[in-house]
Amino acid sequence: MVPSDNRPIDTNAKLQVRMCGGVVDVDLEKASREELVVLVRELIDRVKELEAEVAELRARLGTNSRNSGKPPSSDGPGIKPHPKSQRKSSGRKPGGQHGHVGHSLRLVDDPDEVKVHTPSHCKARHQDLGEVPATHCERRQVVDIPPVKMRVVEHQVESKVCPECGVETSGTFPDEVAASAQYGPG
Repeated sequence: MVPSDNRPIDTNAKLQVRMCGGVVDVDLEKASREELVVLVRELIDRVKELEAEVAELRARLGTNSRNSGKPPSSDGPGIKPHPKSQRKSSGRKPGGQHGHVGHSLRLVDDPDEVKVHTPSHCKARHQDLGEVPATHCERRQVVDIPPVKMRVVEHQVESKVCPECGVETSGTFPDEVAASAQYGPG
């Protein structure tokens, strides 16, 4: 065996392996095949742990106030602050300007459903108002999109037997209906 830097490996050397929190010396010449397989598996697991730890540490090193919730004071020296806004002040107050015609949602004349909320009792004297006619009606409308509902179209192919020759003939499904159940046009 020759490593990538072309130095020969000393096969008589003992290998120190950190396993389960302790350091174990392993003599590679005297270890059995099973011991070497176990060692390799433990080393692979340890490499995976260390790679995950390195990835986490690199991610931590890459965080600053621009890509995380850290305050700008934690960025340290040499980090440029966020640029100031290039917008010039217009002198106007924020929001809708005086004289601007609004474009709000308008009431419709024929709603799909009307719910009347009638008071049942007087709020002052608790008198029954069930038979008293209304003097005023205020309207408010809630516009909502109905929930999307799945529409299933079943295609059926019938078979018929010719009364003259006895041959059974079946209809055919449209080309776009290729499976017993599918999504899409149909």
